[in-house]
Amino acid sequence: MTVITVNTPKGRVSQEQRRRLAETPTDAALVPEVGQFAPAARVGFQVHFVERESGMMAIGGRLLADVSPGFDAVVIDVVVMDGDWRQQVRAEVIERLLAAMAEACGLPEPAPAWWVNFRVIDEGS
Repeated sequence: MTVITVNTPKGRVSQEQRRRLAETPTDAALVPEVGQFAPAARVGFQVHFVERESGMMAIGGRLLADVSPGFDAVVIDVVVMDGDWRQQVRAEVIERLLAAMAEACGLPEPAPAWWVNFRVIDEGS
């Protein structure tokens, strides 16, 4: 099982964008993990969306509620089961996740404050 959690400020991602992001991050992680596009493997992936009030997120020691709207904080947490997650595979997944997020948000590239946290757990955790 792979769980991808997209954390954003409240209202940052629309319902239509979430529909797109329900699929694209799954494929971003699925292809490197499985080694090919395999739609049947999607059942082993979950995407969760968490929205936080701007007073509950900070960049550079300042709450988003107190800084200009130009700050775009997005954190994507990826939790995967133990497997072949070499650094090269992790890097590919991270690049693909950021590109999928940018595409869904209509941006030419990911914003500088976006972050991907990648964690591998074994089946006993």
